[in-house]
Amino acid sequence: MESNVHIRHTRITDIPALIAMQKRVYPDIPSWNPQELEKQISIFPQGQILAETEQGIVGCASSLVVMWDE
Repeated sequence: MESNVHIRHTRITDIPALIAMQKRVYPDIPSWNPQELEKQISIFPQGQILAETEQGIVGCASSLVVMWDE
């Protein structure tokens, strides 16, 4: 069975599915906080991406920009 994977930026509406996926993949660690995910998407939307198929979200990646004085 062939399935097309679509890569796109993460949306606020994706948060519940991302948390559910995280709980399935990493059941022994605390799940992400919805408010923190929303803040990440709001502050740096270009750095939040996911992969989805017809069956739903199958992966995600998140990046941050950290600025500090050395």
